[in-house]
Amino acid sequence: MVAPAVDYLRIRALAAPVVLCIIVSQSGLLAQKKSVRPAIAILAAAVVNVTLDIVLIKWGGMGIRGAAIATVISQYLCFAALLPAYMIRTSPFLCLAK
Repeated sequence: MVAPAVDYLRIRALAAPVVLCIIVSQSGLLAQKKSVRPAIAILAAAVVNVTLDIVLIKWGGMGIRGAAIATVISQYLCFAALLPAYMIRTSPFLCLAK
C-alpha cells in the first residue's frame, strides 16, 4: 500500500516547482484583473489530465504511475499556457510586449 503512494509522490515531485510557478503566475494575472487566461489554462490542463489518465491508466496499463505522469504533463502544459501572458504584462526584463 505504501509503495504505490511513494511511486506517485516521486513522479509528482517533478512538477513541484512548476506548481509553484503556476500559483504565482495565476495570482499575478488575477491581481491584474486578467482572469480569462488562467481560467482557460486550468480548464485545458484538466482536460489534458483526464484524457491522459484514460490513455495511460486504462490503455497503457500504467496504473498509478500513469496517473502521476498525466498530472505532471498537464501541469507543465498549464504553466506553458500561463507564462507568456504573465511575461507580457509583468516582467520588465522578459517583457514580450512593446
